[in-house]
Amino acid sequence: MKNRIVLSVWLLLGLATFARSAPLDNSGLSDALDSLIEGHSTFRRTIVCLKVVDIESGDVLYDRHGSRLLTPASNLKMYTSACALDAFGPEHRFTTRVKIAGTMESDSLKGDLVLVGGGDAMLTHQDLAKLAERVTEQWGIRRVEGDVRVDNSRYGSPLKGPGWMWDDDPDYYNMPITPLMLDFNVMMLKLTQDATGLLSAKFVPETAYPAIKTVEPNRLPGTRLFWRAPFTDTV
Repeated sequence: MKNRIVLSVWLLLGLATFARSAPLDNSGLSDALDSLIEGHSTFRRTIVCLKVVDIESGDVLYDRHGSRLLTPASNLKMYTSACALDAFGPEHRFTTRVKIAGTMESDSLKGDLVLVGGGDAMLTHQDLAKLAERVTEQWGIRRVEGDVRVDNSRYGSPLKGPGWMWDDDPDYYNMPITPLMLDFNVMMLKLTQDATGLLSAKFVPETAYPAIKTVEPNRLPGTRLFWRAPFTDTV
């Protein structure tokens, strides 16, 4: 990971240097970038994929393994962040909305309350509580006779792109990105031990979802104290 980050920063600095220098034709650009990449000390142990596109014309000026599938790890965040800033601008805010699917009768909602995810990656359970207070204050809702539903339709499927494996999912830093995430997609599990040595677990803050199921220690995979099977909601 460290080598990937160093190489990416180094490539970006190299591209910035080329941008400030005299314009190069395609052949000159290719020769310069090949020399820059292949001359680096990490070249023999690093997979380098690079594509340079003219923003105005759309012409591909340089392509080194541009169609190869790989997992670029956190290096990809630099490019997605740059694209987001270009598309939305620095003042854009991703919002979480609440809508009613039904009718109001006095202080009761005859239908569902829908939480619409808008891509706010910074949403916390404290923010969600404040949003609930605003709903009760502004709409006067005291009872929901239907369901409280989540609308995660803003982003398309699949949640993980090519190159991700099914067993990447249990790791907290590999959680899929969805339009409605809470507390950075991380839940804290607190373990306590009684006088007999028996362990018990609860979520902080406390919640009934996902569920906690107690199993015999020898049934857990490997030496883990707790486990969530991929694509399930039971710990």
